[in-house]
Amino acid sequence: ITDENLELINKLFINYKNKTKNCINKCYVNLINLHYDDEKLIESLSFLEIARLEIVECNINLNCLKNLCIKCLELPKTFIYDIEGICRITTLQELDLSNHMNISNLIELKNANFRNLKKLNLSYNNIKNLYSIKMEQYGFCNLTHLDLSHNIIEDITPIEIAFKGLKFLNLTFNRIWDIKLMEHFIANYPDCSILYENGN
Repeated sequence: ITDENLELINKLFINYKNKTKNCINKCYVNLINLHYDDEKLIESLSFLEIARLEIVECNINLNCLKNLCIKCLELPKTFIYDIEGICRITTLQELDLSNHMNISNLIELKNANFRNLKKLNLSYNNIKNLYSIKMEQYGFCNLTHLDLSHNIIEDITPIEIAFKGLKFLNLTFNRIWDIKLMEHFIANYPDCSILYENGN
């Protein structure tokens, strides 16, 4: 682990002991280039209430996150081979899983419950078939923002099944060529801002 990350963790620990609980919600943690040996370091953050945790270009088992109190989790360009730990973070409100190029292991989250999740970013993941991900089983009942841009999606019907309360949807740069299907979808989401035209 880098000296910069160690310094950050030490600083967070000192601040935690000297601040009120309400101030901990403003805690931001950024970890870069972590590997298997650093998973215990992440687990040691369990004493914090983390407003945003960003893990960039890391190769770790995400089960080390299961006991953390996190509101926003960002995992861009992080190698993911087991994301079961994410579904155990009951405080999660925002999740960024962009730039993985293969998000098919979402299928493995059979017992996931993202009931508190409001924003989900699945852009740049080479997603083609939304049916295979079976998003309706994850309990996205409060999701309002969904980013599916820069994939290869053709059929958007599964979105209607899984997400009922969307306020913002980004579908730019996919392969959605069925105009009638898109018009039907837009009619069913009158209160949703939909980005669609670019790249389709």
